[in-house]
Amino acid sequence: MGCGTAAIYVFASKAPFIGMNLIGLEPGAFGFLNFIPAIGMFLGSVLSAWLVGRFMPLKLLQMAIIASVIMTLTMLFSFIMIGPQIWSLFLPIALIYIVESVVFANISSFGLAIAKNKSNASAVLNSLNIGTAVVAVFLSELIYPELPILLPITLVVLFFVMFRHLIN
Repeated sequence: MGCGTAAIYVFASKAPFIGMNLIGLEPGAFGFLNFIPAIGMFLGSVLSAWLVGRFMPLKLLQMAIIASVIMTLTMLFSFIMIGPQIWSLFLPIALIYIVESVVFANISSFGLAIAKNKSNASAVLNSLNIGTAVVAVFLSELIYPELPILLPITLVVLFFVMFRHLIN
């Protein structure tokens, strides 16, 4: 859960630089294009409600995280092959937001279902969630802050960590 939140915060910190400084978008155009990930998050929430009774929670989480890795690799390879473009920045992240909405909706309920003390477990989950995001944004800004390829690389690392913890 924390890695998914971290991915969203890392995108929010890196995308304006990539969009406006490297791609050449005007601030208003960048803001308008930022509706694309929000639409992805909305569609993911609807999809999550539809999928929740059809799959076991653990299987659903595994499939969603694998899909996040695939979408992030799409962004990474497009950044490597042709450099950052409008579509290579916003389309993969919208698809990641769709999938991460499924993860967010199911991982907290999955984690809290097995906890004896639900309020304590919720507090721990929220602390880990925000703490992971803070550390990820700090590290992504500390290491080559103007390197655009760092955005998809950071996302790949976060989703691999997420998948690694889920299968254990």
